[in-house]
Amino acid sequence: MILRDMKKARKHSDKTIANMKAMHDSGMSYRTIGRAFKLSGGTVYNLLHRWANMYKPAETLPKGYIRLTEYCMINNLNYHTIYVRIKHIKSIKYHNMIYIPIDTIITNKKFISDNKIQELYSFYENGLKTISQLSRATGLARDTVKYYIKENYGN
Repeated sequence: MILRDMKKARKHSDKTIANMKAMHDSGMSYRTIGRAFKLSGGTVYNLLHRWANMYKPAETLPKGYIRLTEYCMINNLNYHTIYVRIKHIKSIKYHNMIYIPIDTIITNKKFISDNKIQELYSFYENGLKTISQLSRATGLARDTVKYYIKENYGN
C-alpha cells in the first residue's frame, strides 16, 4: 500500500468535538476550551467551524446534486476559476468533494466587446503569435486570449 493512499487518522473524534461545541454554547471561550483539551484557542475554533460545516457519516448526499468537477467537465468550464468563486454558489462538501445543485447555472465568461475580439484576431493574423504578446497587445488575460485563439484558429 502506498503511503499517500492511506487516510490520515483524525486526532479528535466527533464526540470530543461535540463536547467542545457544548462547552462553547455554554459560554466558554475558545481559549478556555483549548486549555481543557491541551489545544490552542485557534485550533478549537477551526475544529468547531469545520465540524459544523461537515456532513456527518450517517447523512447521505441529497438528490439533485452533482460533483463540481463533473459539472465543469459537462459544461466545458475551467474548474479552478469556478472553485475560486464557490463561495457565491450553494454547495455541499461531502467526503472531501464539493457538490452543487444540478440546475445551477454558472457563467464563466466575462463580457468582452466584439471590437476587442476583432483586434485580437487582427494582431494574430498580422504576426503576433505567442499568447504573451497577444495578451500584452490587447490587454486581455492570457487564458482569455488562449480560449479565443483556440476557438477561432484551432491552435
